[in-house]
Amino acid sequence: MWVSAKECAGVNGFPTDVSNVRARLELLSTEATKRKREGTKAFEYHISILPVAAQAALYKRAGKLQVGDKVLDIPTGKAKSDRYCREALWSRWNNAGNKAQAKAKAKLSYLTVLSQLINSGVPKMQAYESVCEEFGVAFASVRREFSSLKNFDEADWLPVLLPKNKEAATSIRKNRFAYITPEAWDFIKSDYLRQEEPTFTTATSNGRATMSINQQQETFIKVPEGMRVNAEGHFVPENMIRPIDQARDSFVNELIGKVKVLHEEMADFKACAFGDIAAFVEMSAEEYGVKLGGKQGNITLYSFDGRYKVQRSVNKKMAFDERLQAAKALIDEYLSDLSEGAKPELKLFVNDFFNVDGNGEIQTDRVRGLRLFAITDERWIKALAIISDAYIAVGSKSYVRFYERVGDTDQFKPISLDIASL
Repeated sequence: MWVSAKECAGVNGFPTDVSNVRARLELLSTEATKRKREGTKAFEYHISILPVAAQAALYKRAGKLQVGDKVLDIPTGKAKSDRYCREALWSRWNNAGNKAQAKAKAKLSYLTVLSQLINSGVPKMQAYESVCEEFGVAFASVRREFSSLKNFDEADWLPVLLPKNKEAATSIRKNRFAYITPEAWDFIKSDYLRQEEPTFTTATSNGRATMSINQQQETFIKVPEGMRVNAEGHFVPENMIRPIDQARDSFVNELIGKVKVLHEEMADFKACAFGDIAAFVEMSAEEYGVKLGGKQGNITLYSFDGRYKVQRSVNKKMAFDERLQAAKALIDEYLSDLSEGAKPELKLFVNDFFNVDGNGEIQTDRVRGLRLFAITDERWIKALAIISDAYIAVGSKSYVRFYERVGDTDQFKPISLDIASL
């Protein structure tokens, strides 16, 4: 690959002035590494005379990668827009309310500025700080929101920035409504509007309206004034309900209302915490030009004074696949061929390792404990090898925990979010 002085200007370790670059290239070049560029009066120089960092930058700019003595073309891959459904994305935008759209537009204004600053060469951390100060937004929020845009074209950022909590609330509200056919709805209306005012049980006993009591009460059946609905779905006059029962009902509903609000806040906090941690780890890696891909593992973050730490841990769920049956068959074959003098308790003891627990699952630790037996039979050894191969990861679950240092010691105590431990 041959390059000109203009193409090298500003590249790693080279000045930006073309004449200075040309003078430096003249010092580095020889007759074999310098030639006249075809069709022009300018000279070009072989890339091998440049420092390694400059070579890598020029190869990358040309869409190539040097591996040893070979130069490979970097696969371009799919466009970002080919990785998601643009129509579905903008359908969310069309279904969103005015407030949600206004919030997304506000986010887009400062995230666009952030993107332009980073693309112009401003260090990422400096760009974040400038945007946060200029627009008065939290650093963690900007980091999380900008990280959520990395797999989307800039033209499609707006619907991506729609608030997720509003969309989730709308989805939950829709799921509260039970499906009912027009015919069944007409029946309920006509049956309910009869003068005798049938009970819930009578109105739904024919099985045509398949709804829970709560769904009927909330969405379709209007409770007459002065009446309440008991746990069996019957109308009960309020003046027949004891004061203590009314007080209990009010207390429970008030407390549950607060709990639901707290539950939603904790769910939002959990999602934000995982998003913030992932975005921060990715940003920290990008400071060194490293991009992280896929799911990230365990991580611990400390505050500057060392008083607090945040841990994200990923626990893998392990299980045995179908090959475990082949291992058990070999072990059964070995146990069957044991001499008559062998203790029968050994068969029962080994077979107990394959028993299932209360959830109907084989206890992986017990099966792997068979390795403790010093048995040299070929079938046994082969069975243990199969068991090792059959032990695979079938899933994972992530946790985030928060800790505070205990005084001046090296111990940390958890900051619990479990109500029972508060």
